[in-house]
Amino acid sequence: MSKKITPKEIAPCAECVCFNIRKASRVVTQIYDEIMQKTGLRGTQFTILSNIAGYQVLIISVLADKLVLDRKTLTRKLSYLKTMIL
Repeated sequence: MSKKITPKEIAPCAECVCFNIRKASRVVTQIYDEIMQKTGLRGTQFTILSNIAGYQVLIISVLADKLVLDRKTLTRKLSYLKTMIL
């Protein structure tokens, strides 16, 4: 069984570059989501659609590589987008 991590043990994470980049990314995503709210799309969905729009033919694995997503995640996101569009 793993031990519980205390708040005191987590405190040094505030200085971690990865921690701060992830936090900044969440803030930027929230800003985009607010701006795009009227369209019904989230920023992450717009990113996928804008990448698709640039190609006439695109293989899922290539798109996944461009978006730095695994194929299963991308397929799930595309399925959701399909239900929104149709």
